[in-house]
Amino acid sequence: LQELVEALVSSEQFAFDTETTSEDPMRAQLVGVSFSFKDGEAHYIPVDGPEELTSDAKALPRDAVLHALKPVFEDATLQKCAHNAKYDILVLSHYNIDVQGLTFDTMVANYLLDPSTRQHNLDALALTYLNVKKIPTKSIIGSGAKQTTMNKVDIETVAEYACEDADVTWRLWNVLAPKLSELNLQPLMDEVEVPLIHVLTNVERNGVSLDQAYLAKMSTKLQDDLAALELQIYELAGRKFNINSPKQLGTIMFEELELPVVRKTKTGYS
Repeated sequence: LQELVEALVSSEQFAFDTETTSEDPMRAQLVGVSFSFKDGEAHYIPVDGPEELTSDAKALPRDAVLHALKPVFEDATLQKCAHNAKYDILVLSHYNIDVQGLTFDTMVANYLLDPSTRQHNLDALALTYLNVKKIPTKSIIGSGAKQTTMNKVDIETVAEYACEDADVTWRLWNVLAPKLSELNLQPLMDEVEVPLIHVLTNVERNGVSLDQAYLAKMSTKLQDDLAALELQIYELAGRKFNINSPKQLGTIMFEELELPVVRKTKTGYS
């Protein structure tokens, strides 16, 4: 662990990723952290794992690991990159680690380069830019009713998955950064997007104040408004019917009130 810390400091820049127990960063518990600062090479530090070990790999004490990594994460002179960094920063904040020196987010970078695409996840980017088909998350923790959590999966299996994430993120950084520069988008990343990540992290962590009494009053008023509108609709229609039923609404509007039909489909009036 100490050797890795020294290597991270010497590298001056690295990609990192967290493995946790939940997709919700506010509920997630840290299972391990992975790092990469060289193509094709990555390191995983487990801090949690299954009770019954199926290999010699063992988790290290979480407090000792975080104590060793805290100065690295909080050193603003060390340039850092992550994919969807907001998630990782939120998770680490629960352990009193304030990540500084975030320089690049590969998910945000892909959004800046191609905002119209629907896929900005790490698997999609790995395939698009690196021609790498990543290990699917569901192959590690399953899916549906049989889905488990990372801390219940064999540590060596998680290590391979986590290291691939860190390595791919590191390599994407080196591919996407020049593309941003070519399009003069790097200032947008530096001056807007990265600072915004920290703002959103603070907002999510602190939450927002809600005036519950005001919202309750608003809810009552909206219910009253809806009730009044319903009465008007029934008066115009000449009878009561299920307003939420497209079929009944269509009958009222286009057959009984004889309003002009815009379009009719196989299932009824549009």
